[in-house]
Formats: sequence, structure tokens, C-alpha cells
Amino acid sequence: DAVWATFAEMGLVALALPEEDGGFGGGALDLMAAMEACGRALVVEPLLDHIALGARLLAKAGNAAQRAAWLPGAIDGSVKLAFAGLEPGRRYELAPATTTARRQGAGYVLSGAKSVVIGAPTATRLIVSARSDEGPSLFVVDPAQAGVSMSPCRTVDGQRAADVTLAEVTVGADSLLDREGRPGGALPFIEEATDFATALLCAEAVGAMQSANDATL
Repeated sequence: DAVWATFAEMGLVALALPEEDGGFGGGALDLMAAMEACGRALVVEPLLDHIALGARLLAKAGNAAQRAAWLPGAIDGSVKLAFAGLEPGRRYELAPATTTARRQGAGYVLSGAKSVVIGAPTATRLIVSARSDEGPSLFVVDPAQAGVSMSPCRTVDGQRAADVTLAEVTVGADSLLDREGRPGGALPFIEEATDFATALLCAEAVGAMQSANDATL
């Protein structure tokens, strides 16, 4: 928690968020030096997934009320976001298929499973992708609510992750991330955030490789 608070104080999350949401309006290039440093130190905090996936999806796909509710906390460190996107048996497939969202009254019921969600054990909110009748959609889910369960683990590089199961999880209409309030249009946002995260992951890898070279030469 102390390290996470330091990251927030340094403004790392704010760097790549829009100015209207309290960020600095930067991009991947502005974060690459920081991610190289994280790679050199083998940082285990889920900074990359929080910035490039969770916070970015909220900033890009969320409406004004959703951005106002969660992005200030994401910037100051009081909110930790994790993107629950990958599904068992569907490696590299970004469009949700086995996790579904069906309408129930004014809200939705989410069912399915997500694999190796980086940062899930410590997340304040999960950004969950699910297939609705209209197509791929994104939902903000409280990991503590009924029907959400996790199997925590450590990745080979020491990060905290979890397999997440959603068993008839009821969410309100305001949990749907869509600036126009309609489900089904989430895939372009997921693809863009994944590209953004991949660029930063490459920068982190460069830092890790440089550290390995320095240690061995």
C-alpha cells in the first residue's frame, strides 16, 4: 500500500488520463520511461494493468458520471482497478464469449469466468467484459458483492492475480460502461486499451532485459 501511494503521489496514473478527468493528457510515450524503470526493478504492483487497462477503459468508455465517480480515486490511489477480460480456453481472444450479461429489469446479470486477472485480489473494482445480446460490453463490478469469487495466485514474476468466477452477479444499469448508455460496443475500447498496454509492456520488458544485462556482464 505504501508503494502504491507513492506511485499515486508521483502522478503516474494521471499522466495518461485526459485533462478533463484530472489527468495530464499524455500517452504511451510519456509512460515508457516509468515502465522501463518498473521492469528494471521487477515491480510487482499491478501498475500497468491499473493504468493501461482499468483506468484507460473507464476513461475511454465511461460516461461523465462514471468517470467522475472512479477516476479521481484511481489517480489519488484510493481506487485500484483490474480488467477481467481473458476467459478460460480462449487465450488472446479479446471479445468475450463465455461470460454473459443478460438483462434483468433495469440492470444485468453477469455469469461466467475470467482467467489470471492481474491485480484482482487487491482491486477496488473490476472492469468485466461480457457478451450481451447486443455484443461485447463492459461493466464495473464490486469484487466484494454476492456471486463474485476468486482463486488468488502469484504469477511467475511475483504479481498478484486471480481466476474470477461470476455466478449470477446482479449489477445496475449504471454499471454499464458506455457513453451512450447502450451495450454492445465495447470491443474497440478493449482492443485500443490492449494495444496501449502492449506498448507499455514492451517498455517494461526492455527495462527487465537491461537489468539482466547489467547483472550478468
